[in-house]
Amino acid sequence: MRGLRGELKANTSSGSVTVEGFEGDCELDSDYGNIRATGRFDRFVGSTSSGSVNVEALAGSALSAEWALKSG
Repeated sequence: MRGLRGELKANTSSGSVTVEGFEGDCELDSDYGNIRATGRFDRFVGSTSSGSVNVEALAGSALSAEWALKSG
């Protein structure tokens, strides 16, 4: 996904989740795969049972709500 704004929830049971250029609240989950996200986040939650979580929070991102990263 690229260039969206608002609230995003994405989940996959097998595969990677990639988000680029998103603005807003973001919650990504993968049971088996990597998570990659780049954007301006107000809230970010990323978790995977087997894989890595890579987040690039761009200028303007805030800690106005929960932020959590989990792998394993």
